Order: sequence, then C-alpha cells, then structure tokens
Amino acid sequence: MRTDELPAAPMDTPGPGRRGAPSCEAWGYFHLAAARPGRAAGQWATCRLCGEQVSPGFHAGAAALWRHLEGAHRRELQKSAARPPPPPAGPPAPPAAAEGDWARLLEQMGALAERCRVRERELARREAAVGRAQRALERRRRALQQEERAAAQERRQLRADAEALRARLRDLGRREAALAATPGPPPPP
Repeated sequence: MRTDELPAAPMDTPGPGRRGAPSCEAWGYFHLAAARPGRAAGQWATCRLCGEQVSPGFHAGAAALWRHLEGAHRRELQKSAARPPPPPAGPPAPPAAAEGDWARLLEQMGALAERCRVRERELARREAAVGRAQRALERRRRALQQEERAAAQERRQLRADAEALRARLRDLGRREAALAATPGPPPPP
C-alpha cells in the first residue's frame, strides 16, 4: 500500500508524529474528554485516575500533566516506578488492564459515598438546628399567648373594678341628693 493510499487520521485525534501529539509518558494517565459544565468548550486532558480535567485539549503541556500527577497521585506514581511506565498511548486509547479501571472506579465511588455521608450528616445537623429553632419559636408563641390571656384577664378585672366604682359613685350621689332634700334639724339657738 502506498503512503498516499493510507486512510487519513481523524482530525480531532492526535497521534504520534502529528503536531500537538501527546508524546510524553504523562499522557498514559490522561485521555481527552468533553468539557464539563463551567469549563471552556472543547476537549480537555482528563486524568484517568481521578477524572479531574487538568488542561484544555491535547496541546496540554507535559508540565501541567506532571504537576497534577505529582500533586494528586504521588503514591500511584511511586508504585508505578517499580513497574515500567505506561506506554505513551494516544488520549482516546483504552487502558491496558480493566481491573485497574474497576479499582479506580470503586475508589471514586467510595470517595463519592464518603462525600454523601458527610453531606447527609451536615443535612441532619441543619435539620436538627431547624427543629430546635422551630420548637423554641413554638415555646415563645405559647408564652406570648399566655401573656395575652393574662393581660385580657387583667383588662376584664379592671373594667369590673371601674364599673363597681361608678356604681358606688352613683349610690353616693343619690345619698347626697337625698340628704340635701330632707330638712335637717333646726339650728341650735
């Protein structure tokens, strides 16, 4: 087969010898994936170990990839130092061992489960705080109702006392009028 008859490589898949090809060993730990929400559109170098999107496109610098690996996966790199480094595969190539993918997936699921447990505990703590606040509010509402009932009772008592005083004043007014109308004893000589 002549070289001009070879099928052309897809434009969005970098390969060895093409401009921007991921030729460093770090690419063995990364693949290209679509951008996540909140990221610039396009393909991103995505870590196969943790799924973090490190750098946009296959033009990602080896330094950025190595920085991520050394910062986030130092233990994995130390383990792999005893093994030969992963082959410099193109970003979309599948990993060599399926067990490693399952192990990483299980690790990620464990991390997600732990995050869920932490969030559930936080949610339970917040719900308990809201419950305490609601109970305190209900106690305050009951205390206010009790104070309102006591104030209403005092108002009724004051009205009754005022009515009794008015009745007594009317009675005293009648007695004074009756005394004034009756002739008194003759004045002493």
